[in-house]
Amino acid sequence: RVILDSRSLFDKPPITPIEIETWDSKPRLPVRPVATAGQPLVRLIGQMDLAANLSRWEPWIDKLIQWIGDGLQPHVFTHTPDNRHSPELARQFWEAVSDRLPSLRPLSNPRRGPKQMGLDLSAPN
Repeated sequence: RVILDSRSLFDKPPITPIEIETWDSKPRLPVRPVATAGQPLVRLIGQMDLAANLSRWEPWIDKLIQWIGDGLQPHVFTHTPDNRHSPELARQFWEAVSDRLPSLRPLSNPRRGPKQMGLDLSAPN
């Protein structure tokens, strides 16, 4: 079972074509943060404003800390409409969790080539 939280995506109206497409294609479901296995899977779907996502996802930090304390191994996936900044967003979210749970191991620095999946990641934002 995947726990889906798309509330951040729907916090503000879409503007760009990719935001509109994502807005129209993602479900609006109630969030049910219930772990049904030893490795709960959480999918956080946000908007293009990374800071707004992190603010909206703040309650997940307590839930993850609780699950880890209960011996679970949660997995969290972060998404944005174009997913270009999803790795950065995931790293920022991890840092927010590890700030409150210092026993988590630090993340290693990412290794990236100039292109991944056809995207030029070296281009300015």
